[in-house]
Amino acid sequence: MEILTIILTFLPSLAVLFYVYKKDPKHEPLKLVLKTFLIGAISCIPTVFVELSLESVTASLIDNQTYFYSFIDNFFQVALVEEFFKWLVVMFFIWKSSFFDDTYDGIVYCVSSSLGFAIFENIFYVFDGGLEVAVLRTFFAGHSIFGVVMGVYMSRARHYKYYCKESQKNTNLALSLIIPTILHGTYDFLCGSGDGSLFMFFILFYISIVIWAFYLIKKEARNDHSLIENRDY
Repeated sequence: MEILTIILTFLPSLAVLFYVYKKDPKHEPLKLVLKTFLIGAISCIPTVFVELSLESVTASLIDNQTYFYSFIDNFFQVALVEEFFKWLVVMFFIWKSSFFDDTYDGIVYCVSSSLGFAIFENIFYVFDGGLEVAVLRTFFAGHSIFGVVMGVYMSRARHYKYYCKESQKNTNLALSLIIPTILHGTYDFLCGSGDGSLFMFFILFYISIVIWAFYLIKKEARNDHSLIENRDY
């Protein structure tokens, strides 16, 4: 049973990473992809400390049984903090890399960071909740979806950086953090509300963003081109 739990903890994230990597028309250096994956996993450690610190402060100010607390918790204490650290990994280790030179590359590196984070996070959840939690987190893995969306906007920002269009670059950099945070917060809020009617909305929401993520992967892979080509988005 423990072996099955371990497999279900690691295999889905690795399978998604392999899929995203293979879709890249011009493969990124595997060593750099795995490095991003590993650092993404390590970034889970400071994330936990920040989340716990914020939780203790918020719990002392707001009744934790209210929807308002749930909103603050899911969107700011969890989604924003986690997406920020995954985003920071790519900004700090990949943003200036000469290998980040094609439009699809943003997806590869942001998904790598996100899935590294997801595996480390899954360890905490799975070994606390067992096989049932492992199965649920296998089928409802949101981090890869958020990573795809982050990567699309990250590549656009990188494109505008080449042409010194600071306003467009900064806008897309902000969106590469804001949009995944909104998706993540909505995902967590609907999934963890405990309200059966909201859970139905969660299923519809989840199916929609999965379809969107696969569409973005295929679209960006099909239209992959150099970031220094003068194309408008």
